[in-house]
Amino acid sequence: MNNMLDNAAACRPYLWAAELFAEKSLELFANQESAGDLGIKAAKAVELAGEQLASAVAPGYGVLFCNTATDALRAAVRSALNPGKESLSLTTKAEHPALLHALKDFSSVQYCKIGKDGKIRIPADTKADLIAVHHVNAETGIIQDVQPLKQTGSLFLLDTTQSLCKIPVPVNTADFLTVSGCKVGAPCGAALLYRKKFEKQVKSLRLEEHGIGRCVPAAAVVLAEVVSKSISALPERMAHAENLRDLLRESLSGLNVVFTGKPEISSPWINHLMLPGYQGGILVRMFQEKGITVAAGSACSSETPEPSAVLRAMGYSATEAYSALRVSFFDDTTPEEVLFFANTLRELLKNY
Repeated sequence: MNNMLDNAAACRPYLWAAELFAEKSLELFANQESAGDLGIKAAKAVELAGEQLASAVAPGYGVLFCNTATDALRAAVRSALNPGKESLSLTTKAEHPALLHALKDFSSVQYCKIGKDGKIRIPADTKADLIAVHHVNAETGIIQDVQPLKQTGSLFLLDTTQSLCKIPVPVNTADFLTVSGCKVGAPCGAALLYRKKFEKQVKSLRLEEHGIGRCVPAAAVVLAEVVSKSISALPERMAHAENLRDLLRESLSGLNVVFTGKPEISSPWINHLMLPGYQGGILVRMFQEKGITVAAGSACSSETPEPSAVLRAMGYSATEAYSALRVSFFDDTTPEEVLFFANTLRELLKNY
């Protein structure tokens, strides 16, 4: 069996969630926008799922179910910005490409600086219509201090794809939040959570403009269930991830390994390290031959030969960026898998 340590890209769905998805796929197969009884039943199921998801994450917020987090990010940008009005967005070069491209489609973009500590620096003298940044970076796992990133008069999009269901999220600071099923143990599906004042803009994206695909009703129902259960069990789940993180760091002691973020400012689910003198991409292939799946960076940029845009934005050299590995956990990750990774890494470095 493959030792999956690339869970930030996609994790194995919970068995119960996969079974529920199969059940609901047969029950709620109709188009929820159709007028027949089955369509009305599907629409009601999606509506109730939205209420359940909002109650678990951000009571009082609206929910737009999407097929992917990419859809959710684009929906947020499109709802926040008026294409007919000249506007300015603040973001960073460490954001998901879907967010960056959406911002450029609908506004002028100014990029904020990021320090080697991974923290975003928002310029105090810039007045933006929208600030769009990540809560947890998908590559480094570094957590942003959200409150200092907000500005009076600016809308705030917080990409929580790597933090919802993983760590506490300051939901009330944001106008828009995102969740992706494949990051939290659901088979598929995603959602945008938004303040109700954007209800008209968000709804029109699907019902009038058809700018967002129609979410599968079964995916909405299962995603709401997964999020509800995951958040209710968050303290125990975080403790599990923290134990694995501590074991990883201890098991790599003695090696020339540089962890990008300190434990106290990083998500325990994502562990990012650099191995000076080695190339992460080569090590990823060597690990795969041993039955271990890890990553050299985030999945959204895995097809590019360029060094990590995230690490370059943080001030690391191309050589340092090429030496990176990301090891990410989920609920089903075991201590044995972590130790197997560490022992295998020692072996691979000897035979590199």
